Amino acid sequence: MVKLLPLLRRNLKTGFRINHSKILLRHSSSSSSATKFFEENTITPTNHIEDYYTRRSEFINPFAYFNKYTANRQPTSDLSIPPRDFQTIIDQNENNIPVEGSVVEIVTPGSDPKIGVVIRQALSRFDERYNKLLVLTSENDLIEVSSFHVNFHIFRMIHNVNVNQIIENRHDESCTERKWAVSFLNSFVDEIVDVKRSLSTSIDKLYCQFSGDIITSITLLDIIDALKLKETLVIKLGSSFYHQCVLLFVIHWTLIDSPRWMVPNYVANNKSTNVINGYSNIFHTKSNYFVTPGAAWDAVFKFSREVQNPSTIDNFTTFFQKLETLSPLEYKSFLEVYEGRHLAYIIDVLKFAMVYPHKSIISDLQKLSIFKGNIDPHDIYELLFRLKIYDDNGMTDIYLSSGIFGATDDLSITTIQQLNTEKQWIGQNKDLFRHLRSKKNYYRDHVIYGLPLDEENPSRSRFGISLETVNSRKQVLNIHIPDITTIIPPNSALAEKLLNQFPNSTILTNLFNNESLNDYFSQHFQDQRSFHTFETESEQDDFWDDGLDIHKKTKRNISEVTCLTISFEFNSYESDPFKSFEDKISVSFDSISNLNIKVVDRETLEKCLSGKLETKIFKFLRSQTVEKPSDKVKLKKADIHNLNYTHGIMKSFSKMREHVGAATTSPNDDIDLTDMSDLNKNSIDGYGTTISKRDTVNSPKTDFFLRELQIFCGALVGEYCSQYNIPICSHNQNIEPTIYDSDKVIVTHDNLMIPAYESENYYHSIMAKDYNSYISLQASLVANNYLSPPTIDAITGENTLLGLKKGYVNVVDIFTKPEAMLNQYQLLFYQHGLFSRKLSMEYGYLKNVSQFNYLKVFGYQVHGSLSEPAFAAQLSSIRQGEAKSKLLGQLMKRYWSLKWLEQIQLQYEIMEQPIRLHVVVTYVREHIDSGILCKGYCFELGIEVDVLVDDLEQHIGTKLVCDEIMKLDPVNGTCLLKDENYESSLHL
Repeated sequence: MVKLLPLLRRNLKTGFRINHSKILLRHSSSSSSATKFFEENTITPTNHIEDYYTRRSEFINPFAYFNKYTANRQPTSDLSIPPRDFQTIIDQNENNIPVEGSVVEIVTPGSDPKIGVVIRQALSRFDERYNKLLVLTSENDLIEVSSFHVNFHIFRMIHNVNVNQIIENRHDESCTERKWAVSFLNSFVDEIVDVKRSLSTSIDKLYCQFSGDIITSITLLDIIDALKLKETLVIKLGSSFYHQCVLLFVIHWTLIDSPRWMVPNYVANNKSTNVINGYSNIFHTKSNYFVTPGAAWDAVFKFSREVQNPSTIDNFTTFFQKLETLSPLEYKSFLEVYEGRHLAYIIDVLKFAMVYPHKSIISDLQKLSIFKGNIDPHDIYELLFRLKIYDDNGMTDIYLSSGIFGATDDLSITTIQQLNTEKQWIGQNKDLFRHLRSKKNYYRDHVIYGLPLDEENPSRSRFGISLETVNSRKQVLNIHIPDITTIIPPNSALAEKLLNQFPNSTILTNLFNNESLNDYFSQHFQDQRSFHTFETESEQDDFWDDGLDIHKKTKRNISEVTCLTISFEFNSYESDPFKSFEDKISVSFDSISNLNIKVVDRETLEKCLSGKLETKIFKFLRSQTVEKPSDKVKLKKADIHNLNYTHGIMKSFSKMREHVGAATTSPNDDIDLTDMSDLNKNSIDGYGTTISKRDTVNSPKTDFFLRELQIFCGALVGEYCSQYNIPICSHNQNIEPTIYDSDKVIVTHDNLMIPAYESENYYHSIMAKDYNSYISLQASLVANNYLSPPTIDAITGENTLLGLKKGYVNVVDIFTKPEAMLNQYQLLFYQHGLFSRKLSMEYGYLKNVSQFNYLKVFGYQVHGSLSEPAFAAQLSSIRQGEAKSKLLGQLMKRYWSLKWLEQIQLQYEIMEQPIRLHVVVTYVREHIDSGILCKGYCFELGIEVDVLVDDLEQHIGTKLVCDEIMKLDPVNGTCLLKDENYESSLHL
């Protein structure tokens, strides 16, 4: 994207236009530009679009509709199916597509919620005409609905209904099978409502048990395990699969019905497609459940009680009028000391309602005279802006300010530093596993290369590699990762919070301004445990140096720098070195305190891999010149060889993954819906605070090298744990097995030698590659539509998307991913178990017990890794925490990306230049009077947006160019672009 601010300075010659641009940039309301467009363009029927997005910003509560619904309950005849394990039922619901007999909850903006049974599953993955479910609703209507609108799904609940008969007699509402199915649905809904009325109080009482200072993740199973029910109800609910489904629906609706809990996808604007998240759109939209922070719920509860009193409503009116007369500097005393302190909680309610506009909260807010008629989050934002609670530069982060990340002393939050977060510190710094440090020995001249995974800290590295030569054919590639589990006992407060209470905490990285929200490790601790440059040999780079002239330094303590090392023996003479990993992988916990460590920055690494650091023979014929001093590490010829040799191994590994079926895109095309580190705030004279995008450094070889090394590391650990039956957090993903007749889609790509072609399966979609063996982003999204949802399991399995047979295990992100720490614990336990058994065989069991009994005090496993049942509890916590971090990261990135687009739009309008945005379709959503709405991934924004088109030729993977922003609202999270080929006159 062109840097526009310098152009603005040159083009805006008069003071009037400069002041005008300042006002535009400071104006936070996103509706002005859209309103201007709609007023000037008389062709597009704007009322349909405005009405449509108004409905999408509303919270839909299915129970509020079905609570008024009454049915004559009929004895159900589908109670013969025996009960199952609840976790099995939940997994089946989430990891299977809706098929005949499945019961679904349908939530569509502008329509009443519906409960129905699937009569016919989708007939296609891509064809918009056939990829709908045929559903029989409880109102006896046969409707076609996309899985995108299904928020809750019970897999094959009804077994004894003849769906073929219903389809054959689809126009006969009195068909026997149809009447029975409708009667069953009515009885089912009636029983759900009945049981909910008796259980909702018990479920709401659990709020105090799960709530905390920040938003907390929760699952249906957590509620079931915590419920204390009467014995008669326990017997009833556990008597059959039918009653288990009733209980799941009851809990689901209870969590939606009360603001104590948060279920974000019941606001349509918060929903994203499955394809953009890496799996097929034929699966339903998964609901994630969260617990509202205590402070936010207290404010909401108090407000809901007080607003029922007319006199209190008058007090609120007076309160707002007083606020409008005060300056922001006077707010603190007014809200904390003087009369405003009694009603200050209403501000917390407003900020929370803006990010979670629950129907009950919005209904209560509409009773206030300061609002006129229906309100949505944008109306609340405008009020807070008008009251000067949010800053006039529009730099307030509505999510950080909402209270879901914890209480704060400030009314408006713009940076992470303003949050009241406490950094955890390690009380135990002693290395408890010195006995494992001698398993692997290194020569003193061995060099470890710290690689630049984190660009913001170039002086340190959390990921290192080294190469050992065994003989002319064999080399050992070592991957080194900081070892923190040997100094953080499993029973410490930090480890307990990290592993068992991860849903109650938050780790968000790559945020706005490249900030991170990390409740666990301080920057000091991360710096202490990372790798830093340390030289044990001479700094002189002599061409004839044989490596024997080593200037020795004082030895460091062996526990000063330790690491987890994953080693792979590579045989260059094998035709396929990666065909079998048996006896090629080893794991050790090493001391590298007295080894050479060279932290290589990105620029140097790119030059090394590109051959620009190779010594030219003519260099020695020139007169010597004095080199400029530099803080960057200097690579010798041996270093250059080692890094390039490792790069060659990674190219071979990448080829292997491609042959297995990996869908590899260019690093620049990788979709990360939570990474907004390229967005920065800038203070510019005359323009206030603006948002800019950081230019990315073009380093293709480094990007490839780092990505392949991380995948390779995860693959090695997966293979190792599979060989030795170690439970581990393995990322698995398979191809969805359903085969559809004549289901084809056009795949476009970047290979000029191959035309666009039709794909019939996953492997077809990834067939065309460019000269770097990358597939296009369009092909990647098509490939995603063939896949099942990714899972994190305790047993390694296939990961088709990455081309790995034993899954991907994350051990690299040790400071930011609790699963990496849990995986490192499992490897540590196993390695100690091996050492312990060897010691027992040599010196006896009593010697082993007496030497390592102290480890039990710290909570370590001394006989091997955790068993699968014991590991399952930890794994559940990891899954919940990851789901929460992913959702919050996506919402925050969407907000700031749209704020940036809002600024760019104003700049283009001032310069009277057209805007061009590139989008790849991820879902053809629905028809409206103005045309057809698609969802698509925008290259420039890095998020999913809406696109208005006028024909049915669009499908997943279609690339569009948009030339107009028709609707933009960062607060509501809506962005509607117009395809450049759109002709609105066709829809008049």
